[in-house]
Amino acid sequence: MNIDFELYRIFYVVANHGNITRASEELNISLPAISKAIKNLEEQLGGQLFVRTKRGVVLTEEGQEFYIYIKQAIEYINNAENKFTELMNLETGRIKIGISTTLTKEFLLPYLEQFHSLYPKIEIQITTSMTSSLIQNLKNGFLDLVILNLNRKTYGSDIKIIKCKKIQDCFVVNKKYQELIDKEISLKEIRNYPLIL
Repeated sequence: MNIDFELYRIFYVVANHGNITRASEELNISLPAISKAIKNLEEQLGGQLFVRTKRGVVLTEEGQEFYIYIKQAIEYINNAENKFTELMNLETGRIKIGISTTLTKEFLLPYLEQFHSLYPKIEIQITTSMTSSLIQNLKNGFLDLVILNLNRKTYGSDIKIIKCKKIQDCFVVNKKYQELIDKEISLKEIRNYPLIL
């Protein structure tokens, strides 16, 4: 059986009001269109849903049983639409971020605080790992976004890269290498010094 969802919705509103006129006002549909929709639904189901009275319409016994299920279905659909709207408007949901430990502390934390104050009901899930693992999780849909130190490597046409900040690395030396502070050193020369990265 393939019945138009709109017929169920009209049935639901008419049953709620027990009155075709009030249902017509809520749905902004003419009285004849409401009556025709109810008639079409009854024909497709093969039975009577309402009995007309002087005060309006009353559900038949079969109509009452049918209403219980249709009410649940309409409420589920309304809840689904509301949930979808909340997710789209960032009123609820979860964001999964992949990032290195260093960038979490040095880059992400101030933004997290600001984001959380704007969207307090959004859950933020942070995963730290190697870049290759984070990229693979992003491609597999386990992460929504990855924040990383970008090198010249390409990650594939399916990854969109947005450069958000330029970070200048610097070297820190102890007194033993103090003469290097104002000296420009080539990459070749750097190899001559003990480095901890």
